[in-house]
Amino acid sequence: MCAEQAKIRWGILSCARVARNRWIPALREINASISAIASRSLEKAQQWAHELDIPRAWGSYEQLLDDPEIDAVFIGLPNSLHHPWTLRALQAGKHVLCDKPLALNAEQAREMVRMAGQQNRLLMEGFMYQYIGQYEIIQHWLRDDSIGPLKMIRIGFSFFFNRPGDIRYEPDLGGGALLDLGCYCVNLIRRMAGTEPVRAFGTMTKNPQTGADWTTSAILEFPDGLKAVFDCSFAYQGDQFLDIVGTQGTISSNWPFTPKEEIILTLKRQEEKITRTLSPNSPYARCVEDFQNRLHSGTILPCPARDAICNLKVLDAVRQSALEHNPPGIEILPEHG
Repeated sequence: MCAEQAKIRWGILSCARVARNRWIPALREINASISAIASRSLEKAQQWAHELDIPRAWGSYEQLLDDPEIDAVFIGLPNSLHHPWTLRALQAGKHVLCDKPLALNAEQAREMVRMAGQQNRLLMEGFMYQYIGQYEIIQHWLRDDSIGPLKMIRIGFSFFFNRPGDIRYEPDLGGGALLDLGCYCVNLIRRMAGTEPVRAFGTMTKNPQTGADWTTSAILEFPDGLKAVFDCSFAYQGDQFLDIVGTQGTISSNWPFTPKEEIILTLKRQEEKITRTLSPNSPYARCVEDFQNRLHSGTILPCPARDAICNLKVLDAVRQSALEHNPPGIEILPEHG
C-alpha cells in the first residue's frame, strides 16, 4: 500500500497553540490531508477551519470521532484529557498520534496501549525531538564506543514561564514542569542509556499560587552503575543541555529538544575534540511522516506507544519520591566558631 493509494485523512482534536503552531504546519509540510478540526466551541473550530483551510469544523470532540471520513486524529488537548480522548478515539476506530506525555501516569498509559491492541489501531506518542538529526550522530558515536562505558548523563530543560491562566499552572490538568519538560528528559536518558533505571530520587518546588510543580530535579540510578541527573523548570531563564559522560570522553549538545538555532554537537576524548554543527530540521514533520509510513506499511503492532509506559513509570517514581521526601536528605548544620 502506498500514500497515493490510500491517503490518510486527519482530524485535529484541539484548538491549542501546539496544534496551530507545530503539528498542523507539520502535516502541511508533508502534504498530508487534514479533513476536519474540532473544538468545544463550534465558533472557534469554524474560525480555525477558515483560517487554516480545513474543510470541516465540529463543535464537539465526539462529532469529529463520529466522522466517517477521518482515519487518524492528532490529540493536542491538556495532558489530563489525553487518556479519555485517546481511548474514545481508538474505540471509534481512529489511529491516534497523541502529543506528549501520552498520559498522566503509567497505569493510564497501560490502558491506552491495551485499547490500541484490542482495536488494532496505531497509537503513537508525539516525542518529536527524537527525529532531530543529531541523534543519528550521537547514536553512531555511542555504538562505536567513542567515549567508553557510560557513567553519567546530565540534562537540563527550562524556560521562564509567566502566562497566568495557562494549563501549565493547573495540576488537575496535568500541568507542571515534570510532565511538560521532565518527560523529555526521562525519555532521552532512557534512550541514551539503552536500559531502564532501577531507582529514582526526586525533589520538587511548587508554584505558590496553584501548587503545580514549577521546578523538579531528579537522580536516576541504573543497574550497571550508570547515573543520570536532570533538572526541569519554568522558574528561570531558558536553557537546554545534554552531557553524556563515559570513562574515555564526553558527548554534548546545546539544543537536545527544541533547537531554535544551530545545534552544536561536541565529542571530547583525551586530546581530541570533534565538533559537528547542524541546522535545525523539521522534527514535527518527520514524526508525522513516520506515523503515516507505519500505517502505509501496516506496522501497527507492536504498539510504539508501549515505550510511554516505561517513561511514565520513571516520572511516577520521581514524583512519588519528591512528594514523600524520600529519601529526606542529610541535614547540614552551620559551622560555629
